[in-house]
Amino acid sequence: TNYTRFSTALAENSNEDVFIDSRNNKWFANGNGGIQVMECPNWEVYGVWNEGLFPIPQNRSTIGRYTTETPDGDIWFSYGVGNGTAVQVPNGNYQDYASWVIWDENNVHPWFPAPIEIEATDNGKVFFIGDNTHDTFVYDKAANSWTYYGMNSGISAYPTCLAAGTGGKMYLGHWYGYDLYD
Repeated sequence: TNYTRFSTALAENSNEDVFIDSRNNKWFANGNGGIQVMECPNWEVYGVWNEGLFPIPQNRSTIGRYTTETPDGDIWFSYGVGNGTAVQVPNGNYQDYASWVIWDENNVHPWFPAPIEIEATDNGKVFFIGDNTHDTFVYDKAANSWTYYGMNSGISAYPTCLAAGTGGKMYLGHWYGYDLYD
């Protein structure tokens, strides 16, 4: 079955990421429509083209990029192009808009990038790889802090992809192999 923007509430056909959370909600990071969530049969769209029906957590980019979930149920989604924006949805309750935490270069780091990928570990850390710079940022919920990792801080090549392992490990794939954060 083919689902398109004409047969569903998808804002656009170009999808960057599809994620199914622990509550079986379907999340779509859309190439020109922001972020959409479907709790069948209801849809919510978080992008600049949503006609004001739902929150618009940022207005710099129409491009939704990635979605992930931490073990405690927080949903994270991100927007791309230029400086990045990430949204933390505590406990996955996406309709509690007042609880959303918006992260960008103003409260993370001046170089917080448009992420090309985000991934959560089983111990609650969330990793972000930057778009053009490939800078890597890690959010630690227990400490409520961010750590920046660049080429001068242990990363051996520009990471392009992530995979979470058990015990809080994160594999950062790059052109010359991979680095392991443990």
